[in-house]
Amino acid sequence: MPRKIFLSFLGAIPYFPTKYYLEADRRDLSNEIYFVQEHLIRQHPGITEAITFTTDDARKNNYENRIERPRDQAPIYHEGQGLEGILKQLKAEGILNKYRSEHIPNGYSEAEIWEVFQVVYEQLNEGDMVVFDVTFGFRSLPMLVIVLLNYARTLKNIQVEAIYYGNYEAGKDEKTHKTMPHVEAPILRLDAFVHLQDWTHAAQSFMIGNVIPLSEITKEKHPDFSHEINAFAKAILTCRGLGLAEDVKIDELKTSVRQMSEQSDIDVVLQPLLNKVSAKISPFDSGQLSNGFAAVDWCIQHNMTQQGITFLQETLISYMVEKFLGQDSLINIYERELAGSALQLFPSKNCMSLDPIKNKFFAQKTDDEKRNTILVYEEMREFVKNKTPLRDLYKELVGKDGFRNDINHCGYRRPYLRPEELNEALRNLFEKIKSLNL
Repeated sequence: MPRKIFLSFLGAIPYFPTKYYLEADRRDLSNEIYFVQEHLIRQHPGITEAITFTTDDARKNNYENRIERPRDQAPIYHEGQGLEGILKQLKAEGILNKYRSEHIPNGYSEAEIWEVFQVVYEQLNEGDMVVFDVTFGFRSLPMLVIVLLNYARTLKNIQVEAIYYGNYEAGKDEKTHKTMPHVEAPILRLDAFVHLQDWTHAAQSFMIGNVIPLSEITKEKHPDFSHEINAFAKAILTCRGLGLAEDVKIDELKTSVRQMSEQSDIDVVLQPLLNKVSAKISPFDSGQLSNGFAAVDWCIQHNMTQQGITFLQETLISYMVEKFLGQDSLINIYERELAGSALQLFPSKNCMSLDPIKNKFFAQKTDDEKRNTILVYEEMREFVKNKTPLRDLYKELVGKDGFRNDINHCGYRRPYLRPEELNEALRNLFEKIKSLNL
């Protein structure tokens, strides 16, 4: 069973009695305490273990004892009144199971900061649920913690329940202005900064064509958008050309993006992403075969070269089939083979040949159907002839030395293109095909 652990830093300076609160209405206001950790642990039942990170001075001054520095006097050590004593009491009350301290350096240099990183990381186990308090950490440590926890979320699959910072200075200022008898300090939650890392990852991934992280992060609050953007992305990733034209609800996706953008409570970090999503899906429309060409452009932008090659070949074939035979023929294997042959200007005898697919389907036709097939095939060939140089471009794509064979056969045919040349070759070919205004 995963642990629920409480991690915190402890400093070496004197701390003052403070009443802490998490809730804005202060209904959880604590008694006067020296260590914010006490209040936080009481607010998080079920903690398996509390681990406190201490320097040598912090352990002596505030973990084993509690230091006090009266004005112009030597420090006073209140033995047994440090955080260790508080944790011992919490354990006796059954609120806490285990506790311990871990030594860390002061963190005054880059090398020491990396050592702190390593010490904290080593305390985390696979799947831990983590509550982290950074109130008494050195100035650089809160930033370090946010980076570290995001790193551990990826490598150790930990879950971050909360990151806390007890803002003593805010409470002190309030006491001064309102002449309060004691300091009441708010505890701020900083875990939003960890979640911002998720949004950062989602944004970075989307910009390189991977929308899965964006789909995951919006699943709870925006399930329709999450489902639609996921279906859209998977259709491109897995070369589902027909699905992109018929099944993926592009118009509904666009509507979701627009409606989300108009919501006043939309996540502040989501709005810039929605603008990017809107721009990148604008070339697509529901129920259009032209989505295949838009998908080629998407693949080129995001270095999905193999998918782009497949989309370009199959969309050209689909274009010919729909133009001359109608949408009902789009998934007819024989008629797609005909369109592919016509794109290469093979003679009409290719309507019937030793090719098993063509021979099988052609043989089943009546004489009138055979004659009509040949007429349609000749119309296809005439169209290709009039779209010079469509045949040569298609041959460059699918011919024996075309780069469809190059990439699909893993470069085991010579000549072959280097990885950095493949996407550029696809880009150049696609630009030439677009110039034909099909």
